[in-house]
Amino acid sequence: MWRDSFNRPVLYFTEVVVFVLTASAPASPCIQTCRIGPQGWCEGCYRTLSEISGWMRLGVDTQWAVIRACETRRIEALKARQDAPL
Repeated sequence: MWRDSFNRPVLYFTEVVVFVLTASAPASPCIQTCRIGPQGWCEGCYRTLSEISGWMRLGVDTQWAVIRACETRRIEALKARQDAPL
């Protein structure tokens, strides 16, 4: 082991390792209840047909954006059901 002028051990690295932290891809929100409703999205996962068909080709950030949009649509659907007359 190499030592400096103060007799401290000196480590020399021959490789540089860089870690890039990225968000992991979300799982598909599909719950196997595939039915496109009049509003244009699936009544099971709340994705549009283009979001469903392109899911695997979307980038991670876009997939998370779709997940957020699905949650907004789900809330809209719940409110619409609550406001519907009996």
